[in-house]
Amino acid sequence: MSSIFGGGSTTVVQAPTPTPPPTMPDPFSPASQEAARKAAAQASAGGRNSTILSTAASRASGTLAGGGSSKLGAS
Repeated sequence: MSSIFGGGSTTVVQAPTPTPPPTMPDPFSPASQEAARKAAAQASAGGRNSTILSTAASRASGTLAGGGSSKLGAS
């Protein structure tokens, strides 16, 4: 009967090792406090500055937002 289901030689498959649980966020860590300070400063900004979601460091250098030249305005 085992030949019907491919029996005979048995191979043992090892279970994968579980990943460690993520660390709990610490509201008093310096990174959390800095993020909260930036969020408060962003919320208190007015006009166009309140809608800008990127920083100069997150913009690609070859794009217009990153300081690259525009082909439309070039003469």
